Amino acid sequence: MSSFVLVHGAWHGGWCWEKVVAALEKRGHRASSPDLPAHGQDPTPPRDVSLDRYARSVCEVIEGHDEPVVLVGHSMGGLVISRVAELAPKRIRKLVYLAALVPRDGESIAGVTVAPELLDCLLPSEDGLTTRLPREHLREIFYADCSAEDVERAASRLCAQPIPVLLETAQLSAARFGSVPRIYIECLQDRAVPLDCQRKMSAAHRFHAVHSLESSHSPSFSMPNELAELLIAL
Repeated sequence: MSSFVLVHGAWHGGWCWEKVVAALEKRGHRASSPDLPAHGQDPTPPRDVSLDRYARSVCEVIEGHDEPVVLVGHSMGGLVISRVAELAPKRIRKLVYLAALVPRDGESIAGVTVAPELLDCLLPSEDGLTTRLPREHLREIFYADCSAEDVERAASRLCAQPIPVLLETAQLSAARFGSVPRIYIECLQDRAVPLDCQRKMSAAHRFHAVHSLESSHSPSFSMPNELAELLIAL
């Protein structure tokens, strides 16, 4: 049995992993998908969010496991799990990046390329603290191969994304972050983090392996069983 901790991306919450958590548990593994601060059911005000607050909230979860975990980050979650690995490398068995943004030391998410279509449609709040995605663009960008039911369910649960954390730089070291084995899972039909961007990031880091799924940006909805099987195989 392995222990998996699944970290969501921007605008989402731990709810986006529900099908994968169920699939992993059905196969005899332990899995959890916490809400990052200011996401899902977490009450943290967006103005109080930082990369370290994201990372330390995940550290609290993995400290609750009695063995090192497989830490999976999707999309923006790649930045978070990288910082978690810097803070608590011995608590992590393996890092898995799912169509995820992988920063270099001193780099922010703003320095990593995503689809222009995603950036062009963002709606900032009046106070400039958060941004939202227009409902009419969600299927096209995030859920192209997902069912209408899943798209509607996700659209009703997306939250505002705190902007400042996207501008923070990740402080990572070879001795800590670099000591944890890393695997990348490409999403071949991704319209949010294009495949060429995923491959540039995976080529720039020392990944132990790269795997592929024939999915859009959200295989946790469209192919949860295939994703669970791949995570177990890793």
